[in-house]
Amino acid sequence: MKRSFMHLLYKIQKIKPNLLRLITHTSFQFLHRKQFQKQPEFLFYPYTKDEI
Repeated sequence: MKRSFMHLLYKIQKIKPNLLRLITHTSFQFLHRKQFQKQPEFLFYPYTKDEI
């Protein structure tokens, strides 16, 4: 699971580096707030529909 996820991040980085930076930045923000314990989907959808 983790290896395929890293591979996906690598592919995103090649195609859209800014998108990867946004995803990782927001994911780490949620991790920092410990919100992922209550709402793990935030790790995979770090921003709301309004921000897309």
